[in-house]
Amino acid sequence: PTKGIDSFFKQKFADIMMKLKERGVTIIMVSHDVEFCARYADLVSMFFDGGIVTTNTPKRFFSRNSFYTTAANRMSRHVFTNAITNEDVIELCQKNR
Repeated sequence: PTKGIDSFFKQKFADIMMKLKERGVTIIMVSHDVEFCARYADLVSMFFDGGIVTTNTPKRFFSRNSFYTTAANRMSRHVFTNAITNEDVIELCQKNR
């Protein structure tokens, strides 16, 4: 759902999804935008060959995956465990000065 939209509208879309979630609406999203999924999904699944291969929380899914992961995790995985968003890396850097 985030393909082709800029960061301003991506944030607006995320805000709409969070408001729907607060109202109890279940959202099923299919996306290749791993950063967006890491930040806003409650559960992440990987589909392969017509079926679900794995499902986990974003932290567990992206921090344990070498190929399907976020840029923040790729850059920091040898320093911090479970850092999957830019905010995670910043927070851990501040805590470990």
